[in-house]
Amino acid sequence: MPSTDIKAQLQSQRAYLTLHNIIRVSQTLVLTLGLLGACFLAAYQVINNIRSPGDFVILLSYWAQLRGMSVSKENSLYMPC
Repeated sequence: MPSTDIKAQLQSQRAYLTLHNIIRVSQTLVLTLGLLGACFLAAYQVINNIRSPGDFVILLSYWAQLRGMSVSKENSLYMPC
């Protein structure tokens, strides 16, 4: 039977991981909604000849690069217990 210290450590770790997952889900949601909005705006501008289709491609490439760096940084900071 685990001691109270071990139980406290496990509870603390569970709370930390739960909060960590909530933060990651929130961040992903915000970034996805931002990308969706940017794509709609860019598509509108391309359809109305305000911008070229190449600008839309640049937007997607830029966004993918930013997201890739963000994910890479998150993975390097995450250290499972």
